Amino acid sequence: MVVPSLREFPQRHAMELACDDAALRRRPSADVWSALEYACHVRDVLLVMRERVLQVLREPSPPAFTPMGRDERVRDDRYAEQSPNDVPRQITDAAAMLALADLRVNAFLDWHRLRGLAGGCERTV
Repeated sequence: MVVPSLREFPQRHAMELACDDAALRRRPSADVWSALEYACHVRDVLLVMRERVLQVLREPSPPAFTPMGRDERVRDDRYAEQSPNDVPRQITDAAAMLALADLRVNAFLDWHRLRGLAGGCERTV
């Protein structure tokens, strides 16, 4: 089951965001995200995965997953401007929501349905 790992994940990584604000926002190079941007990405991946798991419960197989638009989110959601104090809590909340979705899927035994189409390619949740 995924739930124990999801509950432990935020606690293991929250301390990594408790350092110098400028260092968290600094990109090692123009094409590599900063630590803060990666943390925001992790939060959003957890939220997207939760939506996909719930989508499997609502739609016939295979559901059509919307691509999450990784690079667009970094820019449009201004990851680099987000608060390093808020992101760890948001990751914890997103992980908890995904864990609850995991429990719902286990209750319905629908893990075999966790595949769909995103961007024309087959994907598994």
